[in-house]
This record gives sequence, structure tokens and C-alpha cells, in this order.
Amino acid sequence: MSRARRGFTLIELLVVIAIIAVLVGLLLPAVQKVREAAARTKCQSHLKQLGLALHNYHDVRGRLIGMQVDVARHCAADCRGDSVWVLILPYVEQQGVFDRYDPAAGWAAQPAAFTATGGTPQPMYTCPSTSGRWGQFPNRRDYFGLAGGRARDSHGWRGDVYRDGLFGINLPRRLTDLTDGTSSTLAVGESVHAQRWGMGPGYGDPAVGGPVQWNVAGACMQPGCRVTDASYGRDFRNTRFPINATVPLLADNENDTPFGSTHVGGANFLFADGHVGFVAQTLPLDTFGALATVAGGEPAAAP
Repeated sequence: MSRARRGFTLIELLVVIAIIAVLVGLLLPAVQKVREAAARTKCQSHLKQLGLALHNYHDVRGRLIGMQVDVARHCAADCRGDSVWVLILPYVEQQGVFDRYDPAAGWAAQPAAFTATGGTPQPMYTCPSTSGRWGQFPNRRDYFGLAGGRARDSHGWRGDVYRDGLFGINLPRRLTDLTDGTSSTLAVGESVHAQRWGMGPGYGDPAVGGPVQWNVAGACMQPGCRVTDASYGRDFRNTRFPINATVPLLADNENDTPFGSTHVGGANFLFADGHVGFVAQTLPLDTFGALATVAGGEPAAAP
């Protein structure tokens, strides 16, 4: 005697499908939050490693320098020297990449070596969270040094020029120069805002732009590397605009490209003492500028 086999009714099947859909809908945001938390942690780890590299460079050379220009060798129509991100390669275990390039010659004088070097992605120079926006550019850089932001020297051909921060063109800094305190002085921060003359098909397009190739430095004007007319936005940036601000890609505001990230509410920053803190985008602009100076005498507590 055969028994009747009971199957799912259509209503039961639809209920099961609806329950699965609800569970998936609940699970996906949780998975995304876990992924972002992991990416944010890795981003902070990259900044800490950059802090160690900068300190090691300082220990060996006796100073830090943002972009190094030898006027006798690096100047033609303008003066294009070496980015700090190239100079610290031996201190981030990238000696082999560094050996392809001659820092004494400068990058404009050796285009083949420059292209070969820049074509090698440096994952430590990127934040994993940014891959959703700039993932098609693995040889980009998401981190930039702090040029300052309280005492403007001039307004140059690529934006405001500050020299009261840790990094500048031919501006050697010793940690002892940081009288505001290394623990309350910003050194390096995230920036994911497009650059007008960035990588990719958006190059030069004020409506698109792109990210910065990791080994590209800025320039200073002739005669003799005129730093009051410096273009340093590809190497480091100032605090003219708040974190995560959106600004138009004008020809004369590239130095002022805002710091920011794809993290919610702010961005990660490396401080001069080597610690990493998350700085909220609601931080008052005056306080942000105070943290960007090395010897402003302003009372600004670090996050």
C-alpha cells in the first residue's frame, strides 16, 4: 500500500522564499559593515607603517622633506624633483623599486624610469576602502602630507601656498622643530577627492579628474624653484577646506584639494609622533588648521 507524498504548496514555497530574502537583506549590511571595518583597520595600519618609514628616514637623514628639488638638475620650464613617497621606498621594503630610479636626476629627466617605477602599485599607499571608487587605478596614492593651513604664504598658480606644516618643497623639518608637539601635529592624511590633472581619461577635465599616481610629485616655478608659486597638490595638501568637502576642480586650487575618505564621518590621519587617529569632518576648520601647523603655538588636542 503506497503512501501519499506530501510536497510544498505554492504558498509555503513563497513564504520560504520571502523569509530567505529577509534574512539575506539583514545579512548583507552586516557583511558590508564587517568588510568596511576590516578595510578601515588596514587603512590605519598602512598609515602607521608610513609613520615608521618616515621616522626611520628621519633617523638616517636627520630631517624630513616633502619634495626635494635640486635647482641645478631638476629645473627646465619648471622645477620637478622627487616626491617624499619615492624617497621613502627603501624604508617601506621597496628597495628594488627604488633602485630603478635615480633620485639625483629627478623624475622629469628620466621618463622611462619614472613610468616603470610608477607602474608598480604600492598597496601601502592606498586605503582598501577607496577601491570602490578608484579601484581601476591600483597604482594610485590615497595619502598626502600636510603642508599647513594657518599662515598662507601666497596664492600660486595651483592654489594657496602654505609652509607652516610638516611638509614643503625644499623644506627640511626636524622633529625638534615641531614645537606644537609631535602628538598634536598632523603629518599625513587620506584624500580621495579627484584631482583635475589626475590619472585616467578624466585628466584635465574639470568635471571628472582622477586620482594621483603614487610617485608623481609637484613642481615649483622658475627662476630657481619659486616656492611662493608652488604646485604641491600631488604630493601634499593644505587645510583650506574641511574634511570631505567637495570643491570644483579649478586650475588654481589643486594645492587645496580637501582631505577626506570613504569612511563615514571623517578620515584617518597619521600624526607626527606615529599614532593614527580618526578626525571627524565636523572638526572646526580653525582647529584643523592648528593641527596642521608645526609651530603655531595654538592649543589643539589630537583626536
